[in-house]
Amino acid sequence: MQEKKDNNAAQYSNANAVNRTITKGSNFYKNSTLDLVDAEQEKSFSYDELIEDDPPRELKAKTKQELKVYVNKQSIERNQIQSEITNYSKKRQEFISLAKTETSTDLESAVIVTIKKQAQNNDYSWN
Repeated sequence: MQEKKDNNAAQYSNANAVNRTITKGSNFYKNSTLDLVDAEQEKSFSYDELIEDDPPRELKAKTKQELKVYVNKQSIERNQIQSEITNYSKKRQEFISLAKTETSTDLESAVIVTIKKQAQNNDYSWN
């Protein structure tokens, strides 16, 4: 289901897909109904219930302790990926901001350029 939504986002535009990735990569995004790492952080989560509730095929043969190790490993990996996404997101935003100020043709930029020129013509400094 999540993969389908990701693909739909990508079909609209690359920017939409990137924004979805950034959102899903943030600490604010939680999906404990479909995600074991998120579910484990819930107070009501129980490894015993997971084992009883027909876990995914790759987890069926694991003991409770093996599941805990597996979830911990996945959590560490997720944290690393989230950190990378955050880093790339910051770099992307810096790039967009720089490109916007250098080549922007929107009304806001035109107004700012005009104000700066008028300020300079009237001996005002602009920082």
